[in-house]
Amino acid sequence: MGDQLQPPEGKSAVDRAMQTAAIDRGHRVGNFHNYYTFHPPANRLSVLEECGLMDVIAERLLDRREGTHADISNNKPGVQFDHRSELSVTFESDASAEGVGDVSSRKKQRTENVSTPPSLYQWYCCDLGCNEGDLTVELSDSILRQCRELQDMRDEKNIASDTIGTTMQMKCLGLDIDGVLVQRAKDKYEDTAPDDRTHVGVDASFEVCNLCDETMHLSRYRSFLDTSSRKRFDLTTLFSTTMWIHIHSGDEGLRNFLQRTCDNTDMILVEPQPSKCYRQGNTRLRRMNQPELDSVTSQSLKMRNDIENEVGRIITECGFQRVSNTCSPELSKTSESDDVVRNTKRTAWHRQLQLYAKV
Repeated sequence: MGDQLQPPEGKSAVDRAMQTAAIDRGHRVGNFHNYYTFHPPANRLSVLEECGLMDVIAERLLDRREGTHADISNNKPGVQFDHRSELSVTFESDASAEGVGDVSSRKKQRTENVSTPPSLYQWYCCDLGCNEGDLTVELSDSILRQCRELQDMRDEKNIASDTIGTTMQMKCLGLDIDGVLVQRAKDKYEDTAPDDRTHVGVDASFEVCNLCDETMHLSRYRSFLDTSSRKRFDLTTLFSTTMWIHIHSGDEGLRNFLQRTCDNTDMILVEPQPSKCYRQGNTRLRRMNQPELDSVTSQSLKMRNDIENEVGRIITECGFQRVSNTCSPELSKTSESDDVVRNTKRTAWHRQLQLYAKV
């Protein structure tokens, strides 16, 4: 075993870890520089598309009657909608299924109840552990493209036809502990003039944030959402973030982090690192002759051995249900059992992408 990093008094675990970030090369807090050169956004996006989760996200956004509506022609402020509409997807714990005709009827009724069609549909997304923002922006762009395609199909079928010509926008907030990565994200995406952006409809902002710090985490949420009078995000993503929160704040810290994330979103897309990744971190640090991470054993982190299911249990305890596409047999299981884990579509590096929706 290598030497363990001894903490200076008064500093949090993450603050201590960041002191050696430049020489740890991301293996202590997950702030990998040039991460997307070996895990480009397309790797995860292709999995989301193949297993149908991209369709599910787009459909849910549209069926909520488009989150925030704003009349951009008259510069009127956004009006909040919170319709509990049905999805053409299934919740894994729901054994009942309604007929297609019933769903179509409700969609038509919702259309008739909207007296003034909005000209801007605006959704809010948060990416926790955003690195330098590539996946944050590419995912938002892909979701918007899927929403537009789905809306075009509905317009052709005269479902929600009052939306023809509607502009769609995704406002996304990326949070990461590494100021260098955040500045790269700002330079690439935030400080670009709207007319020069290649991702039409994506409006991204990035901030430095220690996600283990509850006060800082919630403050970043509020400062972003309060400008729009929104109380929650439509979607929050956590791509390979949970392990780092777990290592530096323990079982209770991870639980609290997931709970406050759930309190501030309507959907969660999470990619938990499996148990073996905890061991790999110290292996790499030893090879670099750097002090090891402490408290990564299953005795210290009791949730570690079954971490993928533990993350799911915490989220469902917060009033969420795991969502699957009815057309995807790989995601049609009805519990968080080991069978679900084995049969769920995984990334090339063998990690699950789990989608949960608030009920």
